[in-house]
Amino acid sequence: MKEENDNKNKESFESFKDKSFKDYSYYLNKENRVGINGKEAAAVERNSRIYVILGWVCAAFALFAPFYISPLFAIVGVTFGVLLNKQIGGSGSVLIISNVVLAITNIVLGILFVIIREMMMGYL
Repeated sequence: MKEENDNKNKESFESFKDKSFKDYSYYLNKENRVGINGKEAAAVERNSRIYVILGWVCAAFALFAPFYISPLFAIVGVTFGVLLNKQIGGSGSVLIISNVVLAITNIVLGILFVIIREMMMGYL
């Protein structure tokens, strides 16, 4: 039984190995879509990596920047998320949500910090 399975695996590997991958032609058209033998498929543009990296950098700044500057970084991060969604549908959603949530978190914590500081100094 085991020998039969081994023989089948060897046969399938040999038939796979014999296939030539040179039969496929890959090309990139004007819309940056990869085509394989005349059929098009979506391709990731080079800019999408930059949008992801800059979006997450903006998310980090939205969390750690002073609370009055935080919304500016969040707006830029959301913009990168929207641009990423235009290139690859649904890919920028996490980036948009994280920028908004981190900016709101920073604003709330900043306001709480100011209130607590004012209470400790006796102004409130």
